[in-house]
Amino acid sequence: MIRFHLVSNAHIDPVWQWRTDEGIGTAISTFSAAADFCEEYDNYVFCHNEAILYEWIENYSPMLFERIKRLVHLKKWHIAGGWYLQPDCNIPSGEGMVRQISAGLKYFSEKFGDDFVRPTTVINYDCPGNSPGLYQIVNDFGYDSMIYIRGSEDNDRKGMYLEGPNGKVIAYRALEGYCTLKGKVDEPIERLLSELKGQDLQLCLWGVGNHGGGATREDFKKIEELKEKYPQAEFIHSTPEAFFEELKKTDGLKTYNSIGTANEGTYSSEYEVKKLYNRLENAYFTAERMAAFCSLAGKDYPFDKLKSAERDMIEVQFHDSVTGTSIKEVEDGPFQSVAARSVRDGKSKNGVPFLSSERSEESRERRVPDFHIQSASFRGERCGGMRDYA
Repeated sequence: MIRFHLVSNAHIDPVWQWRTDEGIGTAISTFSAAADFCEEYDNYVFCHNEAILYEWIENYSPMLFERIKRLVHLKKWHIAGGWYLQPDCNIPSGEGMVRQISAGLKYFSEKFGDDFVRPTTVINYDCPGNSPGLYQIVNDFGYDSMIYIRGSEDNDRKGMYLEGPNGKVIAYRALEGYCTLKGKVDEPIERLLSELKGQDLQLCLWGVGNHGGGATREDFKKIEELKEKYPQAEFIHSTPEAFFEELKKTDGLKTYNSIGTANEGTYSSEYEVKKLYNRLENAYFTAERMAAFCSLAGKDYPFDKLKSAERDMIEVQFHDSVTGTSIKEVEDGPFQSVAARSVRDGKSKNGVPFLSSERSEESRERRVPDFHIQSASFRGERCGGMRDYA
């Protein structure tokens, strides 16, 4: 018996060939249709990640947000992944990735409370690749598995283990991509049944996507027809975690150190975009450290400004922004933000003069720290307490 896990989603890039306002509209219409579907079909579950999309729903369609909260409580709507958005995993630093993940998990935990079940599967379908160092970071957040799409064509089709210096995940490549065409969900499913003949456990991501959409009644009907056409297969409306619980029991999975990299040109083009991100990240972490020193000396810690600037940083980590594969308005926007400029200016205009001032007898012995970021080696030890970071 073939167990075929069907994970319904709707791939939504917040920005890409469109700007934020259109992304917001797409998120609202897609999530509204998904909520209708969840309420209409008893055996259906909708899976979606990216806190930024839920945040938009909360701000612009609060009644829909309450519906989603109810569906999450009923386990009809599965919060997948848990990251703030789908970032590039090669250009941001390790600490930049930590902030990306922790921002998403913190949002979901605050908004959904006990109904939010921490995901254990990484959902980052569209990233062109990742560093083996990512596996340690996600392990320490509690992730043990990953669905990916872009990577080396030589990767094992049965699933595999990915192992870095201090981390390991079980990974599966969604061969038919992260979405299906309207009214044609049967085509990728039948291709997989043919190409992976003899493989008892299979996965298909389905639902209209690449600019929202989700499940359709026409496709749901076709899935029901496939159940009659292929009695040797059990089609399950499922979640990523449920699929991996079964995949972990599979014997003979090979171990690799990387999924490889696809679309390599994204890392060699639009150099200015990547350089600006690096400057933004360095400016943010420098400002954060300086603010911490200033707070010890008696100055108020700028929580709101730093939170806003961190949001700019993790938004621009988006895989189509930092790689320079979006329209110009998308590439330019985050780098020109008020929050990012305030960090850049504030760290020099407010921090150093304050730390240099002799405000008390004790302060005369205080030395101004050097905040220049320098490369340094580190011992390959597991980062403790990441699960509690968010």
